Amino acid sequence: MNHLVQRLQPAHRKAIARHFSRLDAEALRLRFGHALTRAALREYVARIDFQRDALFGAFDDADRLAGVAHVARLEAAAEVGLSVLRRHRGQGIGRALLGRAATHARAIGLERIELLCLPHNQAMARLAAAAGMTLHTVDGMTQASATLPSATLLSVCEELLSEEWARLDRRIRVETRALRALWHARRETGQGISRRLARAVARPAEPVRES
Repeated sequence: MNHLVQRLQPAHRKAIARHFSRLDAEALRLRFGHALTRAALREYVARIDFQRDALFGAFDDADRLAGVAHVARLEAAAEVGLSVLRRHRGQGIGRALLGRAATHARAIGLERIELLCLPHNQAMARLAAAAGMTLHTVDGMTQASATLPSATLLSVCEELLSEEWARLDRRIRVETRALRALWHARRETGQGISRRLARAVARPAEPVRES
């Protein structure tokens, strides 16, 4: 299954915090490299600098963040942190997030992409290796890195198109879910779709409100 990944904005802070709150203690330790309290997690989310760094998210069918990538901008490299909810693992979300992070890093002219994880985080190591990254040990941690090609007009356009497709896909899924729920509610009460609903469907959709 192909997962479209959307760039997250400051308006997504609550959704990002909810994503991390759904990770168990071990998943949080694998993501951040050490145990993290809920208070520290809230502080981390509050301190995210959306102007300097980039965050990307994959939304599930309930419009919740199934996976998040934090791309921290260093001098000439992008350092990526990934997390995927347990129920959504094995669906290619991590691969999609890492690919989107690499596309972004290349588009803004960075030379390398890096990923740091605990030595026993075999799932992350396999993901990095599958993406063509080189793995080595640094201070007892596993570091994966890859050199990025220089940005081109095509690569910049690729990132812009990826973002637009992701936004459109999310809006369609949100509106489809809302219409399906309304349809079932009407059926349960023995009513058909009203003219008011028909007019609402015919009108151009309003933008999805971020939360």
